[in-house]
Amino acid sequence: MLDANGIIYADTNRPDEIGMGWESARYVDPDTGRKSVAVIVRLEEEGRLIKVFAPACFSVKDIAHKPAMLEALLGVCWRTKLLQFEFDDSDGEIRAMVEWPVEDGAVTFAQLSRAIKAIVILLDKYAEVIVKAGRTGVISWTDESDAKRALGLALLRELFAS
Repeated sequence: MLDANGIIYADTNRPDEIGMGWESARYVDPDTGRKSVAVIVRLEEEGRLIKVFAPACFSVKDIAHKPAMLEALLGVCWRTKLLQFEFDDSDGEIRAMVEWPVEDGAVTFAQLSRAIKAIVILLDKYAEVIVKAGRTGVISWTDESDAKRALGLALLRELFAS
């Protein structure tokens, strides 16, 4: 499915997942400092659940205002339909993710594409609010410019254009 659609991916160190990278407009990977999002596609529960996620897209390990950052992450979940965040309290890792049950069905390219696009585009849209909350303790949804709102509308149009 990915090969047929020209998606470049690589095996990871796990037999049940593959990885890929996507350019971003504003989101900056905290590990590399580049405008890109690493995305992992993993099968869980013996292939009955698919999980698409951006590992370590944020961290609260050395964040001055951890509660505000976590609140901002929850605010993103409230404002979006697909994106969720996972928090590993052992090391502070935050993952952006979309998951859904496959059960006895099949995953389509449209489903997988929508999950990947949602992660990349929504990280772009909300990274500034999340990072600012962690640095300053201020959660400001009104700081979004017209360009950011346009990005959200573009996502909606792209997701529903088929």
